[in-house]
Amino acid sequence: GILLVMLVIHLVKTWRAEQALSRLQSLHKPQAVVRRDGLRRLIPAEEVVPGDLLLLERGRQIPADARLVQAVSLEMNEAILTGESAPVEKDTDASLRPATPLSERKTMVFAGSFVDRGLGLALVTATGDETALGEITRQSRRTRPPETPLQQDLRQLTRWLVILALGVTLLLPLLAWGRGLLDGRESLLTGLALAFAIIPEEMPLLISLALALGAYRLAQQRAIVRALPVVETLGQVTQILSDKSGTLTENQFSLERALPEIWRRKLLEIGVMATEIAIPGDIKPGNAGALPAEQSGIPGLEGLHPLDTALLRAAVAAGVDVTGLRLNRPVEAIHSFEHDSRRLSLVHRRGTRRWVSMKGAPEAVLAVCTRRWTSDGIDPLTEADRQAIRKTTDMLAGSGMQVLALAERALAAHDGAQIFQREAMEKEMNFAGLLAFSSPLRPEAKKTIEEFQAAGIRVTLVTGDHPLAGQTIASRVGVWPEANGLEPLEAGQLSDAALDERLATTRLVARATPRDKLRLVRLLQAKGERVAVTGDGANDAAALAAADVGVAMGSSGSDAARQAADLVLADDNLSTLVRGIAGSRQIFANLSAAVAFYLASKLGLALAVAFPLLAGLPTPFTPLQILITELFMDLLASTAFLAEPAGPNLMRRPPRPVGAPFMDTAMVSRISRGALGLFTAVTIAFVGSYLITFDLGRARTLAFLAWLICHLLVAYSQRSAKRTLFRQNFLTNRVMLFWAVCVALLCLGIVLSPQVARLVQATDINGFDWLLVMAASLSGLAFVEVRKAIDVWRTRRKVSTRGNPQPVSQ
Repeated sequence: GILLVMLVIHLVKTWRAEQALSRLQSLHKPQAVVRRDGLRRLIPAEEVVPGDLLLLERGRQIPADARLVQAVSLEMNEAILTGESAPVEKDTDASLRPATPLSERKTMVFAGSFVDRGLGLALVTATGDETALGEITRQSRRTRPPETPLQQDLRQLTRWLVILALGVTLLLPLLAWGRGLLDGRESLLTGLALAFAIIPEEMPLLISLALALGAYRLAQQRAIVRALPVVETLGQVTQILSDKSGTLTENQFSLERALPEIWRRKLLEIGVMATEIAIPGDIKPGNAGALPAEQSGIPGLEGLHPLDTALLRAAVAAGVDVTGLRLNRPVEAIHSFEHDSRRLSLVHRRGTRRWVSMKGAPEAVLAVCTRRWTSDGIDPLTEADRQAIRKTTDMLAGSGMQVLALAERALAAHDGAQIFQREAMEKEMNFAGLLAFSSPLRPEAKKTIEEFQAAGIRVTLVTGDHPLAGQTIASRVGVWPEANGLEPLEAGQLSDAALDERLATTRLVARATPRDKLRLVRLLQAKGERVAVTGDGANDAAALAAADVGVAMGSSGSDAARQAADLVLADDNLSTLVRGIAGSRQIFANLSAAVAFYLASKLGLALAVAFPLLAGLPTPFTPLQILITELFMDLLASTAFLAEPAGPNLMRRPPRPVGAPFMDTAMVSRISRGALGLFTAVTIAFVGSYLITFDLGRARTLAFLAWLICHLLVAYSQRSAKRTLFRQNFLTNRVMLFWAVCVALLCLGIVLSPQVARLVQATDINGFDWLLVMAASLSGLAFVEVRKAIDVWRTRRKVSTRGNPQPVSQ
């Protein structure tokens, strides 16, 4: 019955956690871009049906298996299916054998894969469990998820405790039977009761309940847990590598300036043609058919990168017919944005000629430009022109804006065979101008950074933007104090050794590539750091997956980022991560207190039973009373600790050291003082009464009452490792308060109701007996409180000597 109640509590908490996660995930379901009725539509992925036409764009996750109809420079990442990280080139004209392996089916795209490069159009052939991914999912459902490090540590601890408990439960009854203190039947019952009470069979349930409660609380904070270890790992984070756009800024860009302003519309037209987005009809070369008028507003842009969305909306506002422009200039080749080149170019056809349209970082675009637009036409690009453009770029970036440079050129007739060769296309470009976009700083960003730093967590801003733009934002939020005299770090210019050395002082890494971000994660992890990475783009996926905690943005993040992350912030708010870390720390602190009290109760019971037997006295409890103590130890007392509210200084302590044992010195001290306190109360009540009256029934009744009362007092004392019992608020933990009421009702029932007394095998007691019970219970509490004060004094003395703050596990 006890285990059944524990199981019900666990199932209810798990169900609540799953319901909360389900509700949050329903707000941010995977989406797909389809062409329906000639329009671009963004729909929930679950609404995709066979026969739909999928628009394939870079960074999109494919929601279903589909057969390619059209493709332009299309490459897919199918690692989720094949395990191969290298992109797979797709070709609508490929000839395949009937038994072609999954990884070589070039005319198909599969559910769960991502568009790594290019554009495409595919006809859906299978959805749900009928897909290739569905088959893998069905197999994985039969696979048990791996245990978390905490579960592994406690499982090993439990094994040793089981061996110890079995030894105690066998030796003590045999000792009592051998001395004639108990007959054979009572020795057997006592042994069985001790086995049930001391063997920690509820430990796995207690841990699972704590992790489920942690996931539930994180869900309440709008943080979706995708991997169970996050619940325990999040509180150990020592380093956060934060991106800028979408994390510290709103990720809602708006076009602020076009330089030269008189060419705003022309610049936006180049930007439209250099945007890797599939507009219905523009994939197929030569398709210049008109679409319905409502398509000119381009619905369905919500899933694009915010900078592309801002550019397209600015183009529409400037009077550019985006759909018509793309339909009349069919795209023939795409050279996607790469962090090595930092630019993107599309080859398209205008009438009988091919053109290249390019956008990217100003210095990357300038590097391949030899001419520039002027009011008189096209002139050579001089070094003075380059210096002037760089100066303008620095001015715009220094004000926190993100700057794009644009260029284009017409191809000669003989260049047609080289349109898929990036080097051949991206050369001798005509520099057109600059577009500067702004994104407002999140109002909570500065306070959030301060909270991280106060919690002993170091924040480093890692951005692909211009160093001055990154430095401006970093200064505003407090990551990069202007008075530090340091230069922003560019990881790509340093070796691993030099980068490792600079990480000790830097707080800003600019012009960072996905490879650089991954390097940073691995270098920090090699130094023993617990690293969290925030990101929203498809290019952040590798770093998110490698981090100890990958944190993706829920609404603005890409499908690839959300799939790679361990934690998804449903509200895209970095302050949610602060609350998540606080929640994780609180769960770990509560679990430590619960396990400490749980084991203290086990050890206290073993000592209370062993001492009288070794002294030649009977056992202080009947077998039934031992079972009832188990009820109050494991059913409510230990789980009540999991409901403990957060302490006042939870985020003012450094993280728990990486690799620190769960059973540390502080926990051992907590267990020992709790066990000795319970032992003291039971021994005083039982031995005192038995030696005075030689009435075994009365002595056992007093021992039982002393256990119940002292057990409650010790539990309240153990709520805090620092504060005394009388400095605590008894009303903040409602579960423990409910347990206290149950203890009080049971004690009153034993005294006032003969039926209850007979049920628990207790006898009538008088006023002197009550005085002895209270004296014994308060003696046990006094022992615990005095030992706690001594431990706190020793810890503070050690901290003041070493000059180190106290870790959160304390």
